[in-house]
Amino acid sequence: AGAAGLAAARELSKAGKKVVILEARDRVGGRIYPLSKEEWGYEAQAGAEFVHGEAPLSKAMLKEAGATLTNPTEWWSVRDGPPSKIDRLSPHDPKLEEALKKLIEDTTVSEFLNTNFPAGRHDALRDFVQRWVEGYDAADIHRASALTLRDEMLDQGSWWQLCIKEGYGTLLKLLQDECIRNGVEILLNKEVTTITISQVEVSAQCSDGLIYQAMRIAVTVPLPVLQTLRF
Repeated sequence: AGAAGLAAARELSKAGKKVVILEARDRVGGRIYPLSKEEWGYEAQAGAEFVHGEAPLSKAMLKEAGATLTNPTEWWSVRDGPPSKIDRLSPHDPKLEEALKKLIEDTTVSEFLNTNFPAGRHDALRDFVQRWVEGYDAADIHRASALTLRDEMLDQGSWWQLCIKEGYGTLLKLLQDECIRNGVEILLNKEVTTITISQVEVSAQCSDGLIYQAMRIAVTVPLPVLQTLRF
């Protein structure tokens, strides 16, 4: 019952199919994890927060849900005290982009940083770039290509990110409400362990020992979870 599972169930149920969702967690949403105003003081996001790039499907759904896309212009930090406004460092720092534009031959990201932004004077920018490459690209800066980083940084359309004023919870509510209206059954705390496929049906066994049978199955778990399933 993450975004992919809910969206799939929505389309299948609109087409008249009977759908049951088996969700391992005690909530819907998966990587999207809204925190309520009552719990947090405002509509906060503990999981997915931004809308990246073109994202036509996400934007269409958000428009349908009445959500507002905004371009974040202010950044604040809270560390053991009152909130303070910060100048947000970004891999799209003008100095970084200028240095990337001058690249002719490829090198590693770490060598590029050492050459153009020595440690000590540029620690904040070096740290941000390293966390970007390791976090977003899942790459080692000692092996990752600086030319690839250049292409990524200078392609404004692919990285551009917007915020949802009302939070991703509006998207979840749209999908969940329509699924329920269409008769989709969403079962929580149902961790699937084994999927058995035959010529006539498929069955999904859960960790609680119960087995659910159907004609078809759509597996929408994240890749790390996929490898824990037994087929």
